[in-house]
Amino acid sequence: MPDEMSHGSMHQYLARRLHSRGLHSRGVYFRRVYFRGLLSLLLATTVLSPVGFAGAAPLTPHDKTVAMPTDLFRRAQAGEPPAQYELGIRHEQGRGVAEDHAQAVLWYRSAANQGHVEAQFRLALMIDGGLGTDQDDREAAAWYRKAADQGHADAQLLLGLMFDSGQGVPQSDQEATAWYRKAAERGLAQAQVNLGLNFDTGRGVAQDYREAAAWYRKAAEQGHAEGLFNLGVMYAQGQGVAEDPVLACALVRLAVLSRPEPRFMATRDRFSSGLSPVQRAESEEIARVWQPGQPLPLKSATGGAQ
Repeated sequence: MPDEMSHGSMHQYLARRLHSRGLHSRGVYFRRVYFRGLLSLLLATTVLSPVGFAGAAPLTPHDKTVAMPTDLFRRAQAGEPPAQYELGIRHEQGRGVAEDHAQAVLWYRSAANQGHVEAQFRLALMIDGGLGTDQDDREAAAWYRKAADQGHADAQLLLGLMFDSGQGVPQSDQEATAWYRKAAERGLAQAQVNLGLNFDTGRGVAQDYREAAAWYRKAAEQGHAEGLFNLGVMYAQGQGVAEDPVLACALVRLAVLSRPEPRFMATRDRFSSGLSPVQRAESEEIARVWQPGQPLPLKSATGGAQ
């Protein structure tokens, strides 16, 4: 992950927020990733000057040397939310100015109070992580909700996670599911996996394997490792989809390629060992040619053959 260590304190906090819940469903291990750490990527990849201030050159994730536009501070002091937001980003990341989380919070809050959705989300992250201000789950949840209500998919996912874990809000599987759905419908792969898992396990919603498989597929087609793995398991067990051991193995192979995690590799080996040589070859070929963004096959050619 680029530049993540330049934001050590936020990264360490988010790492402490990384929770996982093991669920033994149909004899297979599933995991919901409470992946606030996923969003540490934002700290490294934000590109500045999105609104085209005079004299402003967009900064790449690695560029901390470009000076601020000469009129940026004046615009921020005059109350312009985009300028306030950009000053917050610069102070948070030390880009063109000294890194100062308290100043970042100040400018994010100024823009957030005027309804700037990205500032609301960024402020929530800072409060959630206790950077530049006291850590406060309740206030973080409140700002995530403000951004989520404006359609911010990452905020919707994180608000769902807070309801899921009961941090800053009363624990509610139903609320978590509702927010996951909003983010999932906006195409956020992690939300699609979490929503699929709720349908898979009947958590906050009536259990529905077909619906679970459909959401896993949406995430899988974006190359999401958990989506690929969970969809593969459903094909192996014929729940929500027609049983197809070849496609199951291919999907788990793809999960391993995306993230070589021990449980993925162990499941790949177990699935592969049950295939004939012809089936194994087809499984390997599916995994070789498929690319994220392409539709996944609905069935294999040799899945029913032994």
